[in-house]
Amino acid sequence: MRMTSAVGLATLGVSAALLASPAAALAATAAPAQAAEAVSLHAATRADAGWVRSGDSWSYLGADGEPIRGWLVTDVLPGESDPTGLQRYWLKDDGTLAAGELVQSGESSWAYARPEGYVVRGAWADPATGNVYLANNDGLLASPGWVVSDAYGHGLQRYYVDPDAHACVPGVSGLGWLHYTTADGYVLRGTASTEHGTLIADNDGLLATAAVDPALVDAEGWYVGDLGQGLQRYAFNVVDGALYFRTGLFAATIGGAPAEFYGAPDGGYVVRNATAASPVSVNGRSYSSDNEGRLTELSSGGAERPGIDSPRERDPYIATVTWGDDAAYIERLAEVAAEVGSDTDYFISFDNELCRVIVFERAGAGWVATHLWNCHGARKTYSAANQHLYGWGGVYKISEHQICAWDDSYFGIGYNDWASCFIEYYETSNVTGHSRYVEGKGWENCASIHASAYDYTGNTNSGCCGLAYDNAKWVHDVVPLGTTVIEFDYSDGTYF
Repeated sequence: MRMTSAVGLATLGVSAALLASPAAALAATAAPAQAAEAVSLHAATRADAGWVRSGDSWSYLGADGEPIRGWLVTDVLPGESDPTGLQRYWLKDDGTLAAGELVQSGESSWAYARPEGYVVRGAWADPATGNVYLANNDGLLASPGWVVSDAYGHGLQRYYVDPDAHACVPGVSGLGWLHYTTADGYVLRGTASTEHGTLIADNDGLLATAAVDPALVDAEGWYVGDLGQGLQRYAFNVVDGALYFRTGLFAATIGGAPAEFYGAPDGGYVVRNATAASPVSVNGRSYSSDNEGRLTELSSGGAERPGIDSPRERDPYIATVTWGDDAAYIERLAEVAAEVGSDTDYFISFDNELCRVIVFERAGAGWVATHLWNCHGARKTYSAANQHLYGWGGVYKISEHQICAWDDSYFGIGYNDWASCFIEYYETSNVTGHSRYVEGKGWENCASIHASAYDYTGNTNSGCCGLAYDNAKWVHDVVPLGTTVIEFDYSDGTYF
């Protein structure tokens, strides 16, 4: 990343009132903020004044026909002729426009020039790196270190500005104190699920794992200690030296023997000594646990076993799973997971006929079902049994995660959010009217697991699997690319 030094400019007599923010959204003030520098508004008075292109770079000719250097404020973007609103730009020592890079605009002041050329004001996340830049209305970046501010669109939050990047760098960091920077730039307070596990932080953003000596975490990821809730047992995923709590239902080994465990989502500790009177209840199933947290599924008390004592049927509503005790169905698909395999520690089965989705997690040489969900299925089943119809063989891998199965402009309207694509497919035109265009590939029309617009099960999607919103987001956030997805109809004979 290139860095350029400041070159002074004489102010052209422009009133300071003209340099006010063009929009309230750009009125963010970094805290702590550097002193603002003089900024000039240049007006074109010659026919050849304004933006000019030279090779791959842009320059701006002033009223005297010479290239401007340093700060520039203009309402015309490079390559455009019509005004689009005032923006601030930095012209380097050689007169070329800074773009996609840090610029040093003073002895201790910095700015970041976006790829479009104008500098960041307010908060902006670089799509290439994920780094979030915080700047005041003059484009000056917040000073390195801790920043507490409500100026960046997320209410009062704590931020940590990395001294090298001059930005908030998402992920776990030990700078300042052990903290986790979210994709929005602010520091986690409370709990968050990540692709590596759960993180828990106090109101200052200090991660609970700061109190853990990594040397005391054993080779299987276990730790026994007091993290503010008395002496407890914890299971960690260790990724690049950072510790992530394993929460919810998960499979692990303890002393080399595989078992299932349940980590409390809000405290991170493994639930121990659960009883039939006070069981662990997950996805419609109940468990007791021993003093080390090993789970034992409790008897259903003589209830019917679907598929054995009665025929299997589709649940009517997505939110209500009644087949959690269908052990024969779940165990058969666990066997399929072992037979088919996955490049990751996750495996997903999608039964389009019964509208059932199971997430399995690897446990030693086998697989354990950790999430049981109903879904709204598709009119077409892309299964092995239907390969002669559609050409696909029923076994796929998650190839990408998108915030929306349609063009991103549709995100947040209530359906198709948090898409995990498992069959990539591209059209030569926007046949759906809402597809995302992917350069070099065409209009995306893939089969995905995504949030559903329906609260009932059924088969009205074209080819996708619709889950409850939180479940779709969990798959998007947690299940890694490369995870195997199988699609089938229960009665097609492929697996049952």
